[in-house]
Amino acid sequence: MYIYFLYLKTDFLTLYVIATMELSVFTYIAKDVENDEPLYFKEIIFVKCGKKVYIEITCGVDMEDVADGLDMGIMDIVMPFEMLMKHKHLKAYYDLSLRAKTIGGDADTIYIIEDSLTKAKEAKEAKIGKCSHLFNLKKMKEIKVALEPNIAKFLANYDAKYGCIETDFDDRIATYAALVDNMF
Repeated sequence: MYIYFLYLKTDFLTLYVIATMELSVFTYIAKDVENDEPLYFKEIIFVKCGKKVYIEITCGVDMEDVADGLDMGIMDIVMPFEMLMKHKHLKAYYDLSLRAKTIGGDADTIYIIEDSLTKAKEAKEAKIGKCSHLFNLKKMKEIKVALEPNIAKFLANYDAKYGCIETDFDDRIATYAALVDNMF
């Protein structure tokens, strides 16, 4: 998305690009396909604005799991874009999220849906869609990058919270990428 600022001068019109904001989202949904009931989701929102990126990770579980003490967590941070590119897991999800625009033009979200009861390969699918979150470009331009210790804590919390889930990470990303490739 480009935001333009018009500046009029005597006999000509000058057009300035004042900011660029790029939104992309990766969403994983585990569901009971037979009963069409979602059981778990993980959504990672990436908002790139200049040389920084806002990352918001939301995870949810079904209400029975919440009653058993499992939480719906939200983590967010603003970090230099180059740091995102160095984190193996988040970079892979970011790269997948960018493919939504390639497939669907105005789409910005990749959805991976898996039957969590059978875990059968044929029960997995990829879809594209639009993110329903709104972001204020002016605020995104003005927001400051987190301090180095806060970024390190965010990444450590991410690895601690989701690292155990991602022990088969390379295979999982390859499967997701193949599902997305099949959408072309």
